[in-house]
Amino acid sequence: MHVLRSTTQISTSGDGYFPHSSISSVLSKRQKLVPQKRLATFRGPVANLKRVEMQEARKIVDDCALKRKGDAKEVIKAMENLEEMHNEVIVPFEFNGRWELVFSSSIANVPFLNGFMPVKEIVTFSKVNEPGGFIRLDTDVLGIMSFSRLPGDVLEWDGAKEKLSFNLRSKDGEAPSSVKSWTFFHAEGDVLAARSSGTGLNLLRRVD
Repeated sequence: MHVLRSTTQISTSGDGYFPHSSISSVLSKRQKLVPQKRLATFRGPVANLKRVEMQEARKIVDDCALKRKGDAKEVIKAMENLEEMHNEVIVPFEFNGRWELVFSSSIANVPFLNGFMPVKEIVTFSKVNEPGGFIRLDTDVLGIMSFSRLPGDVLEWDGAKEKLSFNLRSKDGEAPSSVKSWTFFHAEGDVLAARSSGTGLNLLRRVD
């Protein structure tokens, strides 16, 4: 049986389910649940420098995710900059839907790949902070073969850390894999970035 665990109490008020601690954090940091930019915390010359760094990092990450272009080292550095300066409030509804895993630092040193995924991997996030929510992975290998990783028995959203812990299984009835986690640090437009406990820095683009 699929079990949803949460490190915070779930509120059923309104139209959705949100951890109480996440609600207070969201309301205090952004009234309309729109990510705020890190630049608001900097002043003077430092702000100008950080603004340039953030703009450059976003462009590199966007080009990588949306155009599949960029040098692996530059992409990783840009992602590390976004992670270091991250001060957004990311809530699960921002990444509900289907995403293609485009880039992973775990294969940055593999010849000819340059960090880009050689297969098409679609990650589906569905209401991961609600009962009945799930994560699923579908992989297509050059249109020749495909396979799926189905939801396991662990799905836990930690709103304070913006961290999703989960496991998957190859087919129904099979024992699930060990628990892994993704800690999100960038969600803007059709681009999503997270640090995986198993595969390092991951970059995704929205499919639908």
